[in-house]
Parts: sequence; C-alpha cells; structure tokens
Amino acid sequence: MFSKRTTWNLTGNAWAALAARKRAAGTSLLDLTESNPTRCGFDYRDAGLDALADPAAVQYRPAPRGLPDARAAVAAYYATHGLAVDPESVILTASTSEGYSYLFKLLADPGDDVLAPLPSYPLFEYLAQLDGVRLAPYPLRYDGAWFIDFPALEAAITPRTRAVIVVHPNNPTGAFLKQDELARLVVICRAHDLALICDEVFLDYAYGPDPARAPSLVAGGEVLTCTLSGLSKLAGLPQVKLSWIVLTGPPALQAAALARAEVIADTYLSVSTPVQLALPALLGNGAALRARIQARITANRRALDAALAGDLPLRALPAEGGWYATVQVPAILSEEAWALALLTEDDLLVHPGYFFDFPFGCLLVLSLLPPPDVFAAGVARLMRRVAAVSAAEDR
Repeated sequence: MFSKRTTWNLTGNAWAALAARKRAAGTSLLDLTESNPTRCGFDYRDAGLDALADPAAVQYRPAPRGLPDARAAVAAYYATHGLAVDPESVILTASTSEGYSYLFKLLADPGDDVLAPLPSYPLFEYLAQLDGVRLAPYPLRYDGAWFIDFPALEAAITPRTRAVIVVHPNNPTGAFLKQDELARLVVICRAHDLALICDEVFLDYAYGPDPARAPSLVAGGEVLTCTLSGLSKLAGLPQVKLSWIVLTGPPALQAAALARAEVIADTYLSVSTPVQLALPALLGNGAALRARIQARITANRRALDAALAGDLPLRALPAEGGWYATVQVPAILSEEAWALALLTEDDLLVHPGYFFDFPFGCLLVLSLLPPPDVFAAGVARLMRRVAAVSAAEDR
C-alpha cells in the first residue's frame, strides 16, 4: 500500500544503535559528528531573532516567489560579495531540501536523470527518489586535491539527463569548484541542453583566498543556472527555515524557468511570513555569527593539522573550506570498525567515510563545529585509539 519512492531500508546500523544505547545509559559522548551550530555553544544573542516578532506578521500576504523586501535582502547579501542579483530572479523556499524538490519538479519528469557528485552529502538520493528522479553519480577524484572527473561525468550523460549538481564547496571534502572546471561544465551543459544546479550553502566558509576558485554561480548566464543557499549555514540558523534559489541564464530560458518555478512555489506557499519579514535583520546580523563560526572551524582545523603532524599513521586530507575534516586512518580496520571501536572504547562519535561514498581509502569525517576543548579532546582520543590498534597490529 506504500509508494515505491519510500522503499528504504529503515533498519538502523550498528554504529547508530550503539550510540543510542550509550546515550540511554547516560554515557557522556564526545560528538565530532555534530553539524548543528545551535548545539555548539555559539552566542546567538545578536543573531536578529527578535525580528521574528514583527507585528506585521499577523497579516498574511501570499507571494509565491517571496515577499519583495525579503528577496531584496537576498540580493543585498550578494551585493556584499560584489555580485549583482535581480530580486526578481530569487525564489524563497523553506529549506535547500525543498529547493532541490522544486528544481527536480521544474527540470525533470519521473524517471529522468540528474547527475550528482560522489563523494557528497547522502541526502541527495532521498530527495531525488521522493520526486521520482534517478540520481546518477559522477566521481570526484583526488590527487592531493579534489577535482571533477569530466570523462566520467560526460559518460554518465544519457538522453534522459536533465541537470548536473555541483556543490561549491563540496560537503564533506571542502573542495571549491575551480574557474576552469566551471567553464568546462558550462560547455557540457550547453552541448547537452542541461541545467546546472549549484549548492552554495558553505560558500562563505573558505579557509583562505584562491585566485583559481570560481565565484558564486549567481553570476552565471550562459546556461540555466539554479543556485541554492540559505540561512541554515549562511547565518547559522537552521531552526528558522528559510533558503532560496537564484535562477539565472539566457533571458528567454530564465524567464520561462521563473514562470514555471513560481507556479510550483505558489502550489506550496511554504515560507512563513515572520521569517520573510525578519530576513533583512537575520542576514544583516548573520555576518557576526558567521564570523564566529568561521573562527571556530579555522581554529579547529589548525589544531587538527598540528595534532596530526607527528609520526602516527594519520593525516587530514587538504580542504579549502566547509565545516568538516576528512581524516585518513590505517586500513588495518574498516571504516565501520574504526567508528565502532572509537564509540565502544572511547565514547567518541565520528562518521565513517562510506556515509559520504568516498571512492578510496579508509576515512573518517569529523565536524569542525564543536567547541575547541571538545574537538581537541576528541582528536586526542582518536590518536590514542589509532596508536593502540596500530601497536597491537605490529605485535
């Protein structure tokens, strides 16, 4: 009696089950998987949340694309990056997940393909399946830095392919799209009549400048480009539920996309009035919280690199930005076995790399958001466990 779209294996894995048992038993866990900034000790007193109590919110004024002042606030945010965005090209959504759903409905029929990178965040497969779209992977390769495998991407294109997803920077590798990669993607999309979907939720969390890095894709105009971002990462506010799509491209194609996307948005009208009215304040105040998050992840990344600079068989893969670090551990255990051992013996939560479909190595993924003392203690436990297991292997 249920839709095939929800035919998922709902059996919990051993790692999640063990974590639940430990928490139920009252065990204090060091959590290096935490990616919710509201649980990481940041000061939210100046986040602008008071603006959600605007008395004007008692009046409902449905606007499919979003209220004009809210869309203007999104354009003003991009203006601080030196990018001109027409507020009319902005469509507000309740989340980037909803934004993906809108785009899958806009661009694809049931059974059509959308290309997505691997490794990447595992949510894409669920979102695509819920809209009846087939997610076709294309690989990112690593040779000391991450890059798109363009021959594999082009080989994955079929007559039913409708769009290519890029994540800028990628989650969890932290690799930004480069200008030469963007130029090649545009050529491919134009040749195959594909849209380009760009997820930029971590765009403002670069560890440093890079002249080779592509700018925000809201500046694009040669192919239909759908750029996603929102308050969850940009302002550290996942709880207020507001994101957006910026649709750009050749004028006639952009106009047709906006008209169709407006009908989709009008069908749902999911974005609340209070958060739309508050958006100028939330985006304006978000810069201060974003700076605190940036300082935290930068400090934790530096501490990780310093801690792993010794002789242990551990190394953090290079990254350019984002909230995660990827650590290569000895392949004497599987990724799952490492994660289970750390949880069992050290009360430490880390993600095994296979959660993100890494194509090689024995990898663990750590969040850089926890407070520095928590992060340092977790890294120390990881190092001790690797040293103990490696010593036992050598005996």
